[in-house]
Amino acid sequence: MIVVGIDPASNGAACLVKDKVAKIVFEWKCRKRKIGKVYVLSISNLDTNEVHTVDCKCGAEIGSHIGSYVVLLKEDDEEFYLCSEDAYVGTNNRTAIIVARFSGMIAGSVHNYTSSLHRIIWVQPNKWRKELLSVPYFTKREKAKQYSLDLVPKKIPTINHHLEKLGILDHITDSAGIGMWAWNDIERYKNKPK
Repeated sequence: MIVVGIDPASNGAACLVKDKVAKIVFEWKCRKRKIGKVYVLSISNLDTNEVHTVDCKCGAEIGSHIGSYVVLLKEDDEEFYLCSEDAYVGTNNRTAIIVARFSGMIAGSVHNYTSSLHRIIWVQPNKWRKELLSVPYFTKREKAKQYSLDLVPKKIPTINHHLEKLGILDHITDSAGIGMWAWNDIERYKNKPK
């Protein structure tokens, strides 16, 4: 089984989890160039020490790159699931709408590229952190980031390879945590008595 966990934001990440191993991490940063805004996408593969970098014009292009790696790694009959962190509506509604649109572009593009048979799973940040890491629901943002950096590598140790290559970034550990939360949730659902 392959699960892709996405932490969508203008500086965000996605983690491709195959058999509970963080195989590939996609990390992007928004940058302004003469041609306009671009997303610098860095791709770290567990099987190599190299980091591949490419400029993307939009979230859909990021999603296409993620989808192409899923297609390459996926066995013929292997199941694939996609889970994205849901947009958080805080004090600024406009920011929430921008994040929701961007995450929809990424997730929709991955879903389309892979011809996935399963619906996209959306999860609230406080839900996956509580269920995977036992982080209390109303934890402040900075403390939640630290929990992610400290606890996710204990749940999925292979993420350390990617952190060494791409930097110690909480959106990388968040994407891996989202992927592992979804993996556990899917297994629970499959093993539920009918």
